[in-house]
Amino acid sequence: MKSDFSVTVRRAELHEANMLSDLMRLAFRDAFEHNTRADDLIAHMDSNFTLAHQQAELSNPDAQTLLATVNAQPAGYAQIRPGSAPDCVESERPVQMQRFYLLKPFWGSNVADVLM
Repeated sequence: MKSDFSVTVRRAELHEANMLSDLMRLAFRDAFEHNTRADDLIAHMDSNFTLAHQQAELSNPDAQTLLATVNAQPAGYAQIRPGSAPDCVESERPVQMQRFYLLKPFWGSNVADVLM
C-alpha cells in the first residue's frame, strides 16, 4: 500500500498516558481478536493497558514509548527498554523491543517502516 500521508514518530509524553492506553487497547485488539478468546483478550488489556500502567511506563526513565502519528492522529507505537542480549549480540547498550503495534488501517503502509 502506498501512503499519501505524513508519518511522524516521537517519544510519548506523560500527559498522553490516557490516549496511549486507548491506542494500545485498540491496536492489541486489532492484532489478536481474530484468534483469542474475548475473555482472555480483555483480561490481558485490563492488566497491561490501564492508565496507571501507562503512567508508570512513561515515568520510567529507562524505557521509551515511541508514538507514530499519521496526519497528527495516533497510528501505532513501539516500546523499548534496556535489557540483556543473547550472546550473539555484541553491543554495549542493547535494548529490547517490548511492544510494536499499529492500528489495522495502517497495516501494509509505511508506518511500521518509519516507526522501526
